[in-house]
Amino acid sequence: MTPKDQKTETLGPASGEPLTALARFEKLEAPAQYFEGGDAPAREVVLCFGARTLVLRTPGDVVLAHWPLGGLRALAGDGADGLTIGPDLYGEERVTLHDPDMIAAIETVSPDLRPAPQSAPPPRRHRGRWLLAGAVLLSVVTALLFPTLYRIAGEQVPVLREKELGEQLVERFAKEFNRPGVPLLRVCREPDATAALARLQDRLGITADVRLRVVSAEGRNLVSFPGGETLIFRGLIEESDSPEALAAILAHEAVHHRRRDPLRQSVRAMGLWELGRLIFGKTLPDSMVRPSAAALTSAMQNDDAATDALAATRSILTDAGLPVQLWDNLIDDVPGPPRVAAYLARRPVGSETTEAPTAPFDAALDDRSWLALGNICDRLEPF
Repeated sequence: MTPKDQKTETLGPASGEPLTALARFEKLEAPAQYFEGGDAPAREVVLCFGARTLVLRTPGDVVLAHWPLGGLRALAGDGADGLTIGPDLYGEERVTLHDPDMIAAIETVSPDLRPAPQSAPPPRRHRGRWLLAGAVLLSVVTALLFPTLYRIAGEQVPVLREKELGEQLVERFAKEFNRPGVPLLRVCREPDATAALARLQDRLGITADVRLRVVSAEGRNLVSFPGGETLIFRGLIEESDSPEALAAILAHEAVHHRRRDPLRQSVRAMGLWELGRLIFGKTLPDSMVRPSAAALTSAMQNDDAATDALAATRSILTDAGLPVQLWDNLIDDVPGPPRVAAYLARRPVGSETTEAPTAPFDAALDDRSWLALGNICDRLEPF
């Protein structure tokens, strides 16, 4: 401590009244280190008291700052051998001092230097039970409302955006399919066979907005994407015993497209942000469509056909003059809820397990066209 005047006074010079605490320390000075913050080096300063402030000045008597005494706060680093304080708790400015008399003075005139820690609120009885009940209720509401929300929101997607999404998903599907050790996926486009497939599509009354393409995959399956995109695996054609059996499966996929089921399946795998972008015409980046592609790939082996979709399939076949018996036998042979695609993955379409139709009908394709369709992958093209 370096007092300006060694004389100690206990009474005011004129009034005879006791000095206030601040007045007692008005001549007190002490050295300290001042840190402005950031990478600025420490500076030697002198601390003294002003009118309700702590004054920071250089050894050459240049005033650097006035810190209100009511705002002074002890900061991290405050210890038994010194005191580190700042004008508040949030800035980077601080001073560190070791003079015991100045430390005692600051503690005397700054009652909020070290605010008492707030005690934890008393535990509330049954709080955990209420939290658990709220979590359960939120889960139930979410499970009930989110499917409806996605269904309604999915219906608002413009047709043009649905087609663009379908094209994106087909591209993503091809990328996922073309992994190491698997033959490269190609589109089958032998001209005579492509024409035969177009005649079968026309026979079923499947509109041009449904795009049927055969790919070189060996599996007995097919997968539908939003916007009418449908990829038929070559294995499904090669394992079908008749064009009527293949027609029944294509008719069922046409129903899914009418119901916009591929779009509904895709949006279920999206977040609300991605769905909003889709509804309002924003292009989705590849990272956002990847979960939808995975969902559709999974769904092609798990086709839970609703009752109205099965009835609509029979209606298409009837309108086309084709037998519905192959279709009925196919789905009736599956235990539990009909899983058409999963069934097809295990058994050839139109195999000996199904009864041949008894009523006369016009063949879905003539023999020449059917043979040509079986060779559709004689010509392969990239996507």
